[in-house]
Parts: sequence; C-alpha cells; structure tokens
Amino acid sequence: MDAGQYDADLHIISNDPVDPDVVVTLELSIGHVPDISVDQEVMTFGEVDDGNNEIQTLTISNVGNELLTIYGISVQSGDFIVEFGGEVNIDPDGTLEQEVMFRPRSIGDISASLIISSNDGNEDEFEVLLTGVGLGEGWIIYDDDQNPDQITELRNYFSRVTFTSAGTFELRGL
Repeated sequence: MDAGQYDADLHIISNDPVDPDVVVTLELSIGHVPDISVDQEVMTFGEVDDGNNEIQTLTISNVGNELLTIYGISVQSGDFIVEFGGEVNIDPDGTLEQEVMFRPRSIGDISASLIISSNDGNEDEFEVLLTGVGLGEGWIIYDDDQNPDQITELRNYFSRVTFTSAGTFELRGL
C-alpha cells in the first residue's frame, strides 16, 4: 500500500429498527518507510576443503515504500568474507546482490553472523546466519548418524586399509 492518508466509512447493517445502518468513520495513515528483506536468513555452504572456497549470493530487497540505505555489511569471522564497497541505496521494490564467500581457515562446523546495517526503522541491524564445514587435507570426517552396521560391513570387507596424508595437516585418528 502506498504511503498516504486513507479514509473510509464502515457500515454496520442490522435489523435494529431505530438504527439499521450505523456508520463508523475509519482513518489510516501510512508513512514513508524503508523495509529490508533478504532471500535467505540462513546461508548454508556445506563442506569445503582447505584451500578452496564457496561463493553464494544474498539478495537484499527493499519491500518498503521509501529509499533503503545500506550503511554496512560485515562478518566477524575470518572464515566468511564479504566485500562491501560502501553505502548504497535501494529503491522501493529494488534489490542488491551481495556475494558471500566461505573460505574455511579451521576444521569442523563453522558458523558466523552477517550483519547488515541500514536505515530500516525496526531492523537497523539485520542478521543472516552463515554456516559451513571446513575440511582439511588428511582428515576423515565420521558422521555419528551413520548406520554402525554399514561401517562394520566395510571393516569386514577390507582386510587392511592404509591412510596417508599428502597435505599439510597431520593425519590422526578421531
């Protein structure tokens, strides 16, 4: 709905013989406001090997009826990277595409918050959760949810398995 002043009459019709049509005047005032929205509030990057990266695009939208100003986009983690060139304006019904990179510097589950600072009156700091799994060369990740019977079958099938590490990480059992 566009910003402005809206007036209407609400008629309550009844079988009341004295007052069969009661009129209530309604007034609605809608101001000009920016309203931030994103296409995903959680960005899941999955498993990424050491030395590699995964890039995804976050779409930031202005679903309000006034200019939305993005003051900053930041992440407090070295595993996730955003390059934000400076303040940008998004027109009503407009969008901004922002790349987010996951380049794990650690092993295992990694999460961080991406913070978007804007002039949205009720969400001046909008948070997007970032998640990923860092894998390093020489590591074997065991999923606790795997069926133990399948693992036993594999152990019975192979008589001997040797693991070596050609990478920079030490190979060790978990």
